[in-house]
Amino acid sequence: ASYLDRKTRRDLEHRMQRLENVRFLGAQRFEDVMQWLTRSKVLVNTSNWEGFPNTMLEACSVGVPGTGLVKKIEPC
Repeated sequence: ASYLDRKTRRDLEHRMQRLENVRFLGAQRFEDVMQWLTRSKVLVNTSNWEGFPNTMLEACSVGVPGTGLVKKIEPC
């Protein structure tokens, strides 16, 4: 399931098409994820909902560094 509305997703995909070093793959089958990771230079996790995402462990298991992006940190 996508958390982006159609217009936002379409705009994002269009902007990413202009970047030669970024691929926007969208949702992928679980079976294909590791193949994509082994071809990647870095994993960027942009999820706002995961505490410790499995994708970071999967990337680490094939030697791919991972990073996360935080838009806003809420005060405690």
